Order: sequence, then structure tokens, then C-alpha cells
Amino acid sequence: MSAAGIGLYSIGVRGLDVPELLEWAGAQNVPFVHLRGGPRGYDLARQSPQVLAHWRRRGESCVPVTGVTADLDLADLFAVSAPERARARAELELLVAAAAAVGAGWVRLLGRAVPRGPVLCFRRCWRIPVLA
Repeated sequence: MSAAGIGLYSIGVRGLDVPELLEWAGAQNVPFVHLRGGPRGYDLARQSPQVLAHWRRRGESCVPVTGVTADLDLADLFAVSAPERARARAELELLVAAAAAVGAGWVRLLGRAVPRGPVLCFRRCWRIPVLA
């Protein structure tokens, strides 16, 4: 068994676009990068497929993006208001697709409050693989 690598979360290095961040991280021998993927970060859900593909290629040649964090809160997905729930779920679907496009294996949600609304079925709704 090898020692765990220490990666980099994108908010730790400011002022670089994704390709620059990945090139810099690779030059520093950082083994992986996690991107802040919401609107307060690199806003992956609103990037074109061409941009996401370019970022993935840069990751494959420099250092991989293994995870993406969302600006969404888990409670947003359980909001009492159906339109709020729908907006949050649509945003998460876009972010999951964008995360996969850049090569990330997971999306992390914030959890500042206990969810109160209807229960979600992640596996059926988003086809997110469930690890055994």
C-alpha cells in the first residue's frame, strides 16, 4: 500500500484559469486537483463542451481533476418549494455532467443545514455510481 497523496483544492491558488492551474500543479508534482465547480469558482456547469474537453486534456497531460465541489447546499435539493428543488436538481445535473467531462469522479455538496423536504433517490435521478 502506498502513502496517500496530497492534492490541491483550486481555491488554494487564486488568479489562474483551469489550464494554468493544472500546468502549475503538475510542475509542483501535485498528484491531483479538486476544482471549485460552482458559480463562485470555475462555473463548470456553464462551460462549453469544447472548454471542458480542453480542460480534461490538460488534466490528462499535467495533473488530473479528481473531484469537483458545488456551491449548492444539500438542503437546496430538499427545499420545500418545488421550483427551488427543481432549480437545484437541474444545477446539480449540469454540474455532474461537467465534472465527468473534466474527468472528475465525484461532486461534493455543502451540508450547512439538515435537509427538510422530500427524499431524493440519487441513483435513479442522476445515475451517480454508488460505491459498495
